[in-house]
Amino acid sequence: MAAALVLTQPLAARGPQDVKSKLKVLYVGGSADHDTFGRDTTGMAADVAVRMAAFERMLDEYFDDVTVVHSDGYTPAMSGGYDVTVMDGTPRQIAPAVMGTAANGKKVEVSPASYLPLDFDRPMLIIGELGEPLGRSLGLKIDWYCLCLDADALEVRTGHPIFKGPFPLTMTFAEKPTPEHAFSYPYYSDGPIPDSLPMWRVQKEGYSADRTLRAGLVARGWGFEDSPDAEVISGGVSQKSLDAVAIGRHGNFLHWGFAASPDNLTDEGHTALANAIVYISQFAGKGIIARKTDERQLTRDYGEKESRVIQNTVGNVFSGQVVGDTASNLEKRFGKVVQKRESISINRNDTSRSINTQLDSLIPASKISNLSQGMFVGAVSDNFGEKIEQKIFHARIVVDEAHLKREKAVSRPLPEITSFINPATGKDEMESQIQANYRRIKTEVRQIVAREMKRIAADPKLKNLIKK
Repeated sequence: MAAALVLTQPLAARGPQDVKSKLKVLYVGGSADHDTFGRDTTGMAADVAVRMAAFERMLDEYFDDVTVVHSDGYTPAMSGGYDVTVMDGTPRQIAPAVMGTAANGKKVEVSPASYLPLDFDRPMLIIGELGEPLGRSLGLKIDWYCLCLDADALEVRTGHPIFKGPFPLTMTFAEKPTPEHAFSYPYYSDGPIPDSLPMWRVQKEGYSADRTLRAGLVARGWGFEDSPDAEVISGGVSQKSLDAVAIGRHGNFLHWGFAASPDNLTDEGHTALANAIVYISQFAGKGIIARKTDERQLTRDYGEKESRVIQNTVGNVFSGQVVGDTASNLEKRFGKVVQKRESISINRNDTSRSINTQLDSLIPASKISNLSQGMFVGAVSDNFGEKIEQKIFHARIVVDEAHLKREKAVSRPLPEITSFINPATGKDEMESQIQANYRRIKTEVRQIVAREMKRIAADPKLKNLIKK
């Protein structure tokens, strides 16, 4: 099918911005622009240097204050001095991975390596696959669904602020065939998967055209927006479902899944990336609300003994797709049931038929580790007088898509009661205002205490209350 080009308006050539943003941006480099497999150290170092220089040039076009450091020299505390950190290299670990031994004797990772503290709340834009190592210890939804993101974006939410400014952006869409692999995931779509989709070119070239280039990362789409601190901005051409997240936000982290250097971004990709940096800056101090967790993270946060106490005493369990030890432990928790098996043996002389029963897992770990979107398993506890016969379940959430669409069509955004945005600078000053109020209240309390102490000291009936 031939691609049909759709232009909303002529696109002007990109040049220096008339008005730069006043934001302070820290760029942390360290990733190569090309696939690092089999590369020699010298060649990789040169590739990293070229990429870091390209990012510095690009950021200087849009921002007044840009600092560039290598990831080897980065510490989380450095982000406190900047409005946004652009993470494009794996920093040093602040805590190593913790290994343990599973019931089968195999070594397993009990807790992943940490690169950022759990209370890290500075705005950060993460490029490419770095959301996986940085996000695992934090419980980010920016996880490794597939390292297979190509050059085009699809299912783009064009009304999102990163496509509206502050830097002007005219988006060019072309109708292209739907990625072949999307047809393998029909259950992730609201309806039939179309043969073609409008796509927006983010990179000049992707890894499918040049296998030396790095592929980008898409995160799992299901459950991504089930908490108020997360939003999907765009999908992308990949080997997964159409709802895979190429650009999205979770708390104060923005996932820019496209791995290309600015030298390989289109003009529109440049502008959208700059707008994304400005957008995430408003989430300073607004950390993660809902974290992804499993039993290994419980062990990390509470220790082995406390984790086991929690797991063994909780009566109500709900679980989506999990793998490894978590799935195995859920299988054991749900127990076994007597199942009838029938076998037929046929030979030259006769046919024999045998029926037997045996205990088999009610919900096997293999099924738990392959649950689809909307599918979940669990167990519930009951109360006196409210007995539940069927405590263990394997169910699916039935979503009335038509009703949701009608509801969204007539819904209105919540009114803004108070804004902490300074009109002169465009910066969110909520944190500084809260600190100012805190200091004012402390000062007023001290004044009240001093005044009352003076009054009591001057009163003959009360001055005995003051200890000398």
